[in-house]
Amino acid sequence: MTISLSINSESIQHIYLNYTKGFYLINRRYQRKLVWSIEEKEKLIDSIMKKFPIPMILTAHSKKNDDEHHVEILDGMQRLNSVISFIENEFSVNGKFFDLSSIAQTKKIYGRKSSHTTRTKIIS
Repeated sequence: MTISLSINSESIQHIYLNYTKGFYLINRRYQRKLVWSIEEKEKLIDSIMKKFPIPMILTAHSKKNDDEHHVEILDGMQRLNSVISFIENEFSVNGKFFDLSSIAQTKKIYGRKSSHTTRTKIIS
């Protein structure tokens, strides 16, 4: 088996689009539960807004039994959840909420909002 490694830069818009399509897999055997406080999430989003570098979110592309393409979260679940939560207006940063309708690509999916569990597959 050949393993190929690459580092790709993805926009937050692309990450959110993958999330809404249900591409992300969370393996509870090694991914801890969500533990970041709102304050920790706010600090991460504030760093992103100030264009500070943030740690990578490590993923692995895979196909599961359903033969669909998935992206398994290896590291960065807390960061990914923070970004998704902010986009979905679960908290504000400096009194400001994310304006999801202002992004052209997400206008199409804005009306399809459903719970996190329907868009993220959790395997245990």
